[in-house]
Amino acid sequence: MKALDKHRKKVFMSHKVKELFSKGFNKTQIGIELEIHRKTVNKYLSMSEESFYKWVAHRKNQPKKLAA
Repeated sequence: MKALDKHRKKVFMSHKVKELFSKGFNKTQIGIELEIHRKTVNKYLSMSEESFYKWVAHRKNQPKKLAA
């Protein structure tokens, strides 16, 4: 359940970043508005929608470090 919530949050955040950027906000302003780092804003803006969804799906399937 937590993985699904994280997935939804990242999808929402990505769409919000692109929406604010299209309204004329710069990367620093978007980061302040959404309370995320400027580099995260840059990462979301640089990804196409297809590559973003692949990235989110890949992150979800990685093994936990302490699960050994």
